[in-house]
Amino acid sequence: MTDINELNQKFGTAGRIAFRKSAYGMTEAVLVNGYGSCEISLYGGQILNYRPTGHNPALFMSRESERKFGKQIRGGIPICWPWFGAPPSKELPRHGFARLMNWEILSSSYDSKMSEIIIGLQESEESLAIWPHKFELVQKISISDNLSIEVTTFNKDNKPFEVSQSIHPYFKVRDIADTSVIGLENLTYTDLLSKKKETQIGALCIKEETYYIYEGENQSCVIRDAGLKRNILITSTGMNKLAVWNPWEKKSKKLNDFGDDEYKKMITVAPVQTANSPISVKPGEKVSIKTAIQVVLS
Repeated sequence: MTDINELNQKFGTAGRIAFRKSAYGMTEAVLVNGYGSCEISLYGGQILNYRPTGHNPALFMSRESERKFGKQIRGGIPICWPWFGAPPSKELPRHGFARLMNWEILSSSYDSKMSEIIIGLQESEESLAIWPHKFELVQKISISDNLSIEVTTFNKDNKPFEVSQSIHPYFKVRDIADTSVIGLENLTYTDLLSKKKETQIGALCIKEETYYIYEGENQSCVIRDAGLKRNILITSTGMNKLAVWNPWEKKSKKLNDFGDDEYKKMITVAPVQTANSPISVKPGEKVSIKTAIQVVLS
């Protein structure tokens, strides 16, 4: 169902849940309540924007993002699935195909403190050609005093399959020079650029191109943004590592869908289940991952 009027009639609620066509021709859902607002693209099943009431937007979206079907959207919260990182073979897309396909609305609901939408993706001829498994992927997105994202994988096939995955937020900051990540102290991490293992000493401050994978299940941490005088609290369940990424100046200039100076305004802090420790899902079973994001004044 892609007709906007039909979507609004079946799933919309005046002042709380609405659907629209973007300037790029993509169907979007908007959730609103007293706690804030959230915009979701059905292409990619991707949260584009989250603005808690009384705060600046919490998520980064590159001005150079290619908002075209078949291209990734650089920013917001993409869902990396059924693999995170490098693909099984080089002709396949990095970080999986879920963020490159159209999702369907399954349901919507609201009450005095919450607005929620549930969207889904199933196997298709397109997906089976690159990943030969029958599945249903369901994403529940709700805003209350936080933004909550839960992604559930159902195995509809007659054989088990493995997934690596991530709920992968790009966060907006005033200035990366005045930003730190708290809560990772004493954790072991792998520097994916140098291939070295290190131990985090003190708060993480980004001063160069950074791509770290921290060890530890169900990690929680805080992005401390001194420039915006706010803290972003990130909690997760169901994932065994945490990725931190900033491309810095040199890498930014090599990315076609990222502004040369935008590294100063963003940081990715993403719970992940990496490819070297995937989750096995048996036929008829399901697994879920969840991330919650809350913005508070510092």
